[in-house]
Amino acid sequence: MADLSFAESSPDFSLIDASGQRLIFDSGSRIPISLERESLVGSHVSFDWTSAVTGSILWIPASDKRVRITDILCSGSDASLVTLYFDANNISNRVFKASLVAGGGFITNFSKPFIGPTNGSLFVTTTPSSTGFITVNGYER
Repeated sequence: MADLSFAESSPDFSLIDASGQRLIFDSGSRIPISLERESLVGSHVSFDWTSAVTGSILWIPASDKRVRITDILCSGSDASLVTLYFDANNISNRVFKASLVAGGGFITNFSKPFIGPTNGSLFVTTTPSSTGFITVNGYER
């Protein structure tokens, strides 16, 4: 198992890898007693714009969850600058910032999910006089 994190619960404890597979150990003997797969429900959000957008919310995760982005699809009929970010529009919270040409777009598939902060909402900002759409696929965990 790679990328393990420790999750303690009483009376047993478990190790969870990045894919959500959980190996549960008996707390006394430290012997593995169960192997589970966490259920990850996929989701997607879409947003269309016809004028400048500043800080429109795309995705608010459930309490104590993180948005994990797997794919982004974006297209614009006009030249525009599109920024996707968590919570605040700055470099450290940015998922991407892209300059679209008129009639251009892109599709991004992350090899590993792009993981947002716990309780972090996903926002979009665009330049004035632009028209386009964005779809974000992913899940919460």
